[in-house]
Amino acid sequence: QSTGNDQWHVAAGSLLESQMFKSPSSEIPIILFCNYLQQSYAEATRQNPSIQRRPLTLDDLSYVCISKLKKSISPQATISRKEFADFWSWFGPFLQKLRYQKYLQPMWVSGLVWGFLSKDDAEKILLTQPPGTFLIRFSERHKGGLAVAYRWRESGDKPIRHYLVRPSDTADGRSLPEFLKDSSTFVRILQ
Repeated sequence: QSTGNDQWHVAAGSLLESQMFKSPSSEIPIILFCNYLQQSYAEATRQNPSIQRRPLTLDDLSYVCISKLKKSISPQATISRKEFADFWSWFGPFLQKLRYQKYLQPMWVSGLVWGFLSKDDAEKILLTQPPGTFLIRFSERHKGGLAVAYRWRESGDKPIRHYLVRPSDTADGRSLPEFLKDSSTFVRILQ
């Protein structure tokens, strides 16, 4: 059962699944999956597939394959219909957010949203930055969720913290950039 909020990503996932898998029990090479995903991503983000302003990079594709499918991009690796469904339940909401939240796509295309970055990698990147520096990434656990990783102090135990952006943070016409600007914790965005 779909609600108004998830109809697009459910429909897009079903369409992509039918394009990739020709029989109910089939598997496809993960490299072919990445090609289909890149094309679907370009269409969803309203980019020309031939000249994308921000395509999914090899690092992006590796991240989603390793962290969500537990497979590396190799000629031998395959993905099943079930694995795709599990993956899409996490990826689809992000794609829908990029497509329909008008402030988010320009931030994504310009590199203000790092996107596919693990919590550990975000911490490593921020350790060399001054307090107040932050980056925006997709949550690893919360489907469609955005997380802000930030350097909150110079040294000591856990100098990097993570904040999951709540729906109430961007409610009542307030955008993510407005929420970030109004916070004294988030001083300088890392691009």
